[in-house]
Amino acid sequence: MAYTTIQIFDALAQHLKANGLAKYDPSGAIPAGPLPMARMQSLPATPDAAIAIAVYDENFDRDDHNPDCYIQLRYRTAGKDPRTTENLADSVTALLHDASEYVMPGGVRVLLSRRKIRGLLEPDSNARYERADSFRFTLTPNG
Repeated sequence: MAYTTIQIFDALAQHLKANGLAKYDPSGAIPAGPLPMARMQSLPATPDAAIAIAVYDENFDRDDHNPDCYIQLRYRTAGKDPRTTENLADSVTALLHDASEYVMPGGVRVLLSRRKIRGLLEPDSNARYERADSFRFTLTPNG
């Protein structure tokens, strides 16, 4: 069984939350606390600290049962110090890059996750720093 985009997003958001890297509420509410909020697709104007998770491609070239799922994580932190965004992105990379044979919340099974692109650090229109990295997740079906 292939995973839906929502299952992949929710599993990754919950995985970041479980590892103390983000806050996440599936209802869309903004939980209190200093951690960045995990969001689907794009960064909202508020809160200042957020991680946008966007599933942008699935590749079944190798086989139909273990797709490569490509996910962009866009990080933004509050304030004008670019190091906070770099530190957040590097912490997420430490969790995900070359991690193998694990199960994310909701039962999404990952054979291997690997960062493929490290984005540039740039300020947004409010001088908050953002960086977008792309990861490849090789998934395996449930059961």
